[in-house]
Amino acid sequence: MVKKIITKDDIELPALFECVEDYGGYVIVRLTGIDDSTVVSQHDREIDAVKKELDLLNRHIIADFSNVTKIDSSTVAAILLRVKELMEHGRQLFFINASEELKGLVAVHKLSNIIKFYETEKDALRALEVIE
Repeated sequence: MVKKIITKDDIELPALFECVEDYGGYVIVRLTGIDDSTVVSQHDREIDAVKKELDLLNRHIIADFSNVTKIDSSTVAAILLRVKELMEHGRQLFFINASEELKGLVAVHKLSNIIKFYETEKDALRALEVIE
């Protein structure tokens, strides 16, 4: 059950964030729009600005890419930095509804052992051991 849904009406979310669903021990971040080299550094700054307020380093994160329309290698680099940052805090970042393009870029960069994709939210929650 959703504890709280945080939208742009509640706080100044990064442009890439459609909303954040807060479940306590983990959050689902619904992403939207473009996340390529033209905007990825801006997104990183915006995420850095809200990660403390949303307590993102102390919770597992499921990132839903279903509404992301454009990505490139810089997206993969940004993802890798976020994965490592969360790992340093004992947390994980799960990816759902990713495009075949994103999965291919991760494979090309030989990062499939670090960046994990799940087909559905339910699969990610199983990996997180929230559900059986």
